[in-house]
Amino acid sequence: MEATLHDAKRGRLYTNGDGKRPRSCVCKGTGPSGRHGACAPRLFLPSSPPNSRQESPVGLPSQGHTMPANTANNANRTNSTKSTAKAAQSKTSQSRTADKEPSKERSKRATKSSDRSASDDRESSGAVDAIKLLTDDHKEVQALFKAYQKLVDEDGEDDLREQLAQDICAKLTVHATIEEEIFYPAARDSLEDDEGDDLLDEAEVEHASAKELIAQIAEGSAADELFDAKVKVLGEYIAHHVKEEEKELFPKVQQSDLDLDALGDELSARKAELLVELEEEEAS
Repeated sequence: MEATLHDAKRGRLYTNGDGKRPRSCVCKGTGPSGRHGACAPRLFLPSSPPNSRQESPVGLPSQGHTMPANTANNANRTNSTKSTAKAAQSKTSQSRTADKEPSKERSKRATKSSDRSASDDRESSGAVDAIKLLTDDHKEVQALFKAYQKLVDEDGEDDLREQLAQDICAKLTVHATIEEEIFYPAARDSLEDDEGDDLLDEAEVEHASAKELIAQIAEGSAADELFDAKVKVLGEYIAHHVKEEEKELFPKVQQSDLDLDALGDELSARKAELLVELEEEEAS
């Protein structure tokens, strides 16, 4: 095995130059107290075999050196602390962004939430909103018109078409009656402006036109030549009327101080009375 001299003072490994192990120290132990003199900082160490771990001087890492467990744990704790700090900083940044959000947007969301809450309260208490009652009637009758047209397209039997047409006429009659008797007068009193009066006047004229067709259909028969055409035109009248009410009249009424819950209860009660009257007429 090749001898190696280790200079502990300089932290350097080297051999004696000729590749051989020296017989003795150069100073031959002539230093103070019998110690080595010229080679006092030098120690004789056997060289390590290839790929073996060498013992290193103090303060220098040796080959194959690994980080102590406590150092690794400290590093992990440091990384964890940094991650936590970044997360906290991110939350703070998001909070500041939310604080900068326009107050108008926050107000809109608050209004929508309040509307949903009010709607839930009405449903839980059994109250009926007047606008909702009327729009539900619109949806119901429009679905019946579509069903009628489907029968026409499929060459449905006369009896089925006539029965469905009579059902449409009955529902439209009840709906028009509660609007004319209750809703329109209440809306006119609450709006009190020219635009509101014009919308209500147009609605009543449209009702009058629809009533003429309703009477012709109710007295006619599906076997009549123009029966299907009359039902179709009536459907177009109603579609136009519904669009104007829901897009123009109803929004104005909702913005007024009209009590829609109380009005809805009144509409609902009158509607129930009219339906009972129709059933009694059919039974007689």
